[in-house]
Amino acid sequence: MSFLRPNGIAVVGASEGSVWTRSLLHNLETVGGGPVHLVNPKGGRQFGRPVARSIGELSDVDTAFVVLSAQRVLPALREATDIGVRNAVVLASGFAEAGTDGQRRQAELAALAAETGLRVLGPNSLGLLNLCDGVGMLASGLQLPAPGTVAVVSQSGGLSRAVLRLANAHGVGISHVVTTGNESVIDCADVIDALLDDGRSRCIAVFAESVRRPRAFLDAATRALAAGVPVVLLKVGRTDAGQRVSAAHTGGLANDHAILAGLLRQHGVVEVDSLEDLVVVAGLLARTGRLPGNRVAVLSPSGGRCTLIADEAQAAGVDLPALQPATRAKVDEVLGTPVAVSNPLDVTGAFVTEPSVFRRLLDALAADGSIDLVVVALDLPDPGTPAARVLERLFADMREVSASGPLPVLLLETTYAELTPSRELLQRELGIEWSLPGVHHGLRALARALWWSQVVVSRDTADVASVDLPGSMSEFVAREVLGRFGVPLVPAVLARTADDAVAAAFRVGFPVVVKVSSPSLAHKSDVGGVVLDVRDAPSVAAAFTRVVSVAAEVDGALVSPMRTGGLELIVGVLDHPQWGPLLAVGLGGVLAEALRDTVWRGLPVSPDEIGRMLGELRGRALLDGVRGIPPADRERLVAAIAAVTRAGLGLRGQFEALEINPLFVRGDVVEALDALIVRGAA
Repeated sequence: MSFLRPNGIAVVGASEGSVWTRSLLHNLETVGGGPVHLVNPKGGRQFGRPVARSIGELSDVDTAFVVLSAQRVLPALREATDIGVRNAVVLASGFAEAGTDGQRRQAELAALAAETGLRVLGPNSLGLLNLCDGVGMLASGLQLPAPGTVAVVSQSGGLSRAVLRLANAHGVGISHVVTTGNESVIDCADVIDALLDDGRSRCIAVFAESVRRPRAFLDAATRALAAGVPVVLLKVGRTDAGQRVSAAHTGGLANDHAILAGLLRQHGVVEVDSLEDLVVVAGLLARTGRLPGNRVAVLSPSGGRCTLIADEAQAAGVDLPALQPATRAKVDEVLGTPVAVSNPLDVTGAFVTEPSVFRRLLDALAADGSIDLVVVALDLPDPGTPAARVLERLFADMREVSASGPLPVLLLETTYAELTPSRELLQRELGIEWSLPGVHHGLRALARALWWSQVVVSRDTADVASVDLPGSMSEFVAREVLGRFGVPLVPAVLARTADDAVAAAFRVGFPVVVKVSSPSLAHKSDVGGVVLDVRDAPSVAAAFTRVVSVAAEVDGALVSPMRTGGLELIVGVLDHPQWGPLLAVGLGGVLAEALRDTVWRGLPVSPDEIGRMLGELRGRALLDGVRGIPPADRERLVAAIAAVTRAGLGLRGQFEALEINPLFVRGDVVEALDALIVRGAA
């Protein structure tokens, strides 16, 4: 978009008394961007420049930077469009965030843009920096960042300044800064698209209070992922909306942020939860791009640091696999000391007295076969000290190993250290481009970079045949429908009399579960419509009589074998009015709403993505086996969930929610114990 590279800028409302005008002109003079014209009804001269009384007096302008009060913005923009201005930045507040009058003003601004094709940043925008082309159109007094490859997109002008201060402190170079403000016209999705078209940013860092057009944002994120450009997002306002949208548990588990968070992951967006992580993760990904794998080895000359890193790595989700036996033997040979060979590896101080030690250890790790990345945990020395000279060869070896093969080597410092001029000089002398700043933030950033590197948006695009839902939707009918899509179901016999129920119990084997099948009951257990662990014929007959009495309209009772000693999941598809069909996977069974351990994705979804969903559950360790429950057969579990997604696609437009709760999992046994389909409104 041309708003990133204006050909001529008019500062409308320019005044020597305005701190905004002073900051804007300082940045334009320092970075570039022009020609620049000043507009003020008083005319004359300001800032040593001639001032036009009206933008209509100008001819070589395609961008208006409006430094006027909210009430004066619309007339100024109308006048600007009359002379062919196509881009505008609106600094003023007092629009949608300012009550009824402000909302009216913003609606009028958006209508003017729609009518004329005017592209507007703001209101409430500080403008933009484009360090690639030398455009300093930002009304903010700050230390300008160093040029680089990280683009910053922020709805908040004030926080964009904080991000740039952090970028300067961490040595993260910036390509662009765009502040979108109220997003009356141009929003984050538009800016991401423009940055991708430009092609010079290797990572895009986004601060957002809201996502104005979620679908457009996800489309832009998908395009970025395909281009190998990570999008790192800090979204604030992550509270539950708590709106129930259906009679199913799945609907009760839905909230705006939970759904959006799942969709963001599905589209490769890296979410962070602090400004520090936003900058560090973006800085790391801009330098590394896609990493080859997630198996990390750590080398450090401090045993205490190794222990600290092991703890933080586990908390962050960084995999530190055990070294291969041949590698351990090689390490013993290289170090020549009786140290415990583990990962992280304490290399002691041997590399100081024998410089070749470090390179030989790196070569051993490169040959290991089970390592994708090496992290060297080492603090930089003070400039000018003997230690600085000793480390020159170490860092040269790091660069050579990274450049000569598929094993990247990263530097991790113990604590965050600001990039002072003397430190910057030392890094240049040692040939260090960048380091991970501190064990905590550094490993969190690494975990996110590794996650992004493994994400592949591979949607299951196989055709799914449509199936028409029958009018009555009892559990018996829901089972029949879901079974047609391959959903694995616990055996069940529909009994219409007590004698039928007893015969069914002998057929499926005691103990059994007896439950009502009724189109009018969503949650049978809430009204006594389920009897568990029934162990003899008289009890089956009594259970049948009991459950069929809880509803006026019944098909009969379902008799199934009792399943115990397994894990219960909830798997459902919600036909969301905004997002379309959404897959929910969670833990809990009858406790699903209490635990609220649920993740979401949009359909269609690939088996790999389903596997990642299971890995995001807080209770994911339960799938590995606990208290006598064998580990879940992940392949069978993923296949069962995939069958539910096929049902969601094949029935789309006919239901509000469909749900398996619980999905019973015990080793290689994966069965739907209860099925529910809630029809959509007629």
